[in-house]
Amino acid sequence: MTEWREGEAGTGEGVCVDRLTKTFRRHHALRGVCLEARPGRVTGFLGPNGSGKSTTLRCLLGLQRPDSGTATIEGVRYERHENPTSVVGAVLDSSTVDPAMSGYAHLKVYAAFGGHRAERVDRCVEELEMESYVHRCAGGYSTGMRQRLGIATALLGNPRIVVLDEPTNGLDPDGIAWIRELVRDFAASGRTVLVSTHVLSEFEGVLDDVVIVREGRTLVAGAVERLKEDLGVDSLEAVYAKAGGRR
Repeated sequence: MTEWREGEAGTGEGVCVDRLTKTFRRHHALRGVCLEARPGRVTGFLGPNGSGKSTTLRCLLGLQRPDSGTATIEGVRYERHENPTSVVGAVLDSSTVDPAMSGYAHLKVYAAFGGHRAERVDRCVEELEMESYVHRCAGGYSTGMRQRLGIATALLGNPRIVVLDEPTNGLDPDGIAWIRELVRDFAASGRTVLVSTHVLSEFEGVLDDVVIVREGRTLVAGAVERLKEDLGVDSLEAVYAKAGGRR
């Protein structure tokens, strides 16, 4: 089994989180979380609700400051990139859009904020097949439509790294299948893909690597097929259970 070693650092490619800690008053949200995600691979960040996944991602993206440890993207902190949305595109909450604004207007505004070319809006709309509803007010969007809008926003800068937090929440089977295919396409294009989820069955056969966390600690990390072999199991659910992700 591949386990994290104290002080293990990243190579400067993709995403590296090393011994991250974060406390909110008396609650220890992160107790030394480590993870790596590499180009051309889909990495699953797995754990139950409350295990520290979202806090880790928020520290990675500069939305919260960790108490100790490092969280870097291509070797440096998110905020030190000259144009960070061209390096990493993230979807942490697909509901952060003005319901009175059309999806198209939302994308235009975010493209302008990010300094991205206006034609990227039309390209993202086309790639995510949003043409039939993108000019409607976002307040009437279904969960799947909002998810596509969030992903389109993240892709405006044509980033090399994509981070998705619980991307299948609330989606129907067709939407889940679409997400599965999308993340594989991202990896096939050479992007680094980091997907946080607690619903393992929806990502069986999609993930190349996994990082399993519980109660703010990294339990185990490695290539999925290698972990299956080492643990003598044949499913992602079984890897998760044997690694201690589930009591």
